[in-house]
Amino acid sequence: MLKDQGLIAQSEGSAIRIREAKSPEEITCKQDEKSGLSKTPLYTEFYRANYLKLWCPMPDNFSPEAKEPEERRNIRKFIDTLKNGLSSYGSIELDERTNTIAITDKEERVKLLVELIGLLDEPGLTVEEIVNDPDLRIK
Repeated sequence: MLKDQGLIAQSEGSAIRIREAKSPEEITCKQDEKSGLSKTPLYTEFYRANYLKLWCPMPDNFSPEAKEPEERRNIRKFIDTLKNGLSSYGSIELDERTNTIAITDKEERVKLLVELIGLLDEPGLTVEEIVNDPDLRIK
């Protein structure tokens, strides 16, 4: 609400001072020195995979005691590996219904991860090959 009015809040000891921002950048792009939290806006991008199969139906007879299917484990490993490229503010969500990955983080990190996924989303390359091939592994 303050941002909409061109105002910012500053913490001074136990008091909070509200003042007019000197520039638009002051509202969104600075870091709060006390809390260490980034004020850089988070950015979200959706990548709908064309060739990578990012979903695996659970067998009808699957029970919590049963071992997770290998294909599903590989997809989880792939997503977990992508998460290594995120900042502490970022997140990755998978929508299996639409074969889409939603990536939220600082814009430059999102762009890099989307570019990487795009390079891996090629005909003939599977999630299993990506997570098991040491040359293709994301570090």
